[in-house]
Amino acid sequence: MYSVILFFDKLSPFWQGIAGSAAFAAATIIFQASRRLLGRIAGKFGGAMLESYSYNLLFKHWVYKEYATSTAISALSQGNFFIIRKVFHWTLQGILFLIFFFGVASILNREWLHCLGHYFAFNCFLEGYLWTKDTSDEVNIQKIDENIKTKFFTSIGKTSRTVTTQAPTPRIDTEVK
Repeated sequence: MYSVILFFDKLSPFWQGIAGSAAFAAATIIFQASRRLLGRIAGKFGGAMLESYSYNLLFKHWVYKEYATSTAISALSQGNFFIIRKVFHWTLQGILFLIFFFGVASILNREWLHCLGHYFAFNCFLEGYLWTKDTSDEVNIQKIDENIKTKFFTSIGKTSRTVTTQAPTPRIDTEVK
């Protein structure tokens, strides 16, 4: 390594500039090629993650729109059950991430693993927290691809997203028997 530095030190400033430019060009080409490759790999994984998150966001929107803000007691109870179940699911998943990462960290005794465990647990607890917020407004899902929306609403048996849940009118018998 030292001999390479001495070789470039013996060159004239013009040739040093040419060698530096060539090294910079080679590094740029390698960086661009690796960025394209990593971009394709991340694009495939990121697309699946985005579709999964979009589906989750649509489900949350649907639960709040059709159940949690309903005037029917049965639909309201069912919607709150959905929400509590999801909050419990994400909280439990966060606790499991903590247990796993702190268990591995205690085996390996590495501090950077704690940081990774905190990151995943924080995201799970944050998702559980976000399930407690009302997302029944259409603004919350306007950025989601229409194909994903159609696929989601078809899978739950809804043909339109504007179905309103009305409380059934109770039947009152006026005659006394």
